[in-house]
Amino acid sequence: MTRYVLRRIAFGLLSLFAVSLITFVTTRLSGDVTYLLAPMDATREEIAQVRANYGLDKPLPVQFATYLKNAVQGDFGTSIKYGVPALDLVLSRLPATILLSLTGFALALVVGVPLGILAARRRGGPADHFASLFSLVGQAMPGFWVAIMLQLVFAVTLRVLPTGGAGSPAHLILPAIAVSWFSIAAFMRLTRGSMLEVLESDYVKLARVKGNPERVVVLKHAFRNALIPLVTFAGLNLGVLLGGAVVIESVFAWPGVGQLMIASIGARDYPIVQAGVLVTASMFIAVNLVVDLLYGVLDPRIRNE
Repeated sequence: MTRYVLRRIAFGLLSLFAVSLITFVTTRLSGDVTYLLAPMDATREEIAQVRANYGLDKPLPVQFATYLKNAVQGDFGTSIKYGVPALDLVLSRLPATILLSLTGFALALVVGVPLGILAARRRGGPADHFASLFSLVGQAMPGFWVAIMLQLVFAVTLRVLPTGGAGSPAHLILPAIAVSWFSIAAFMRLTRGSMLEVLESDYVKLARVKGNPERVVVLKHAFRNALIPLVTFAGLNLGVLLGGAVVIESVFAWPGVGQLMIASIGARDYPIVQAGVLVTASMFIAVNLVVDLLYGVLDPRIRNE
């Protein structure tokens, strides 16, 4: 088990290196940031001095090596737009993103999984038809469209919730629903499919023959064995949400990492973009590592292998 964990950590570090390289290259392709740093009336000599001060006059491999060396020490440089350490600014926005992501994730689990179980138990009935229709329509709706429709109905027309911002629980309701909309539909569909497969297995039929109550059969014997695909999707989904629901944060002006990244990309703020991408990628990899370890808890056969 220790070797497995170490191997997964090694793969995670390799993934972070790849993400760092891709982010470094793509940010440089967006344009020369020197003209944003220098005064508008700067001479050629002053522009050259700015490049030298920020190390932009060196070859890209040298710049990347310097970036990696500083990143390992937690130094991503100073934000070009805000003038503060990039990592500190990203970390200050991180709690808002975590709050929104975990709220949306919890909502998706609380709504999607029970409805999926109900649809599997009532196969062919009204609940099953509703779940199938909702999962199809829910996964087809773009997140930004759902967010705009929620604003239009509940904020503009009914005026019962704020259109955006943060500061109270009411500000969290619409963004959380928009973030979780796709996940609710996906959890519902995946739970239904997994439960239908398990409910038709021999050991579930045997549990019913033994006289176990239907609640025990469904939750103890069937649902636990249907958890493997759910845990896999839950880990990926949580990682994506923690990575920043960029569009949703922008629509609702939610002060999270996603909104900060959008503003920084437009301003070519390399330090913020690089710090934000690496922080979110680290969370995604950490969540997936936890999911891999949960496999052994849920299924002893995986642990033995």
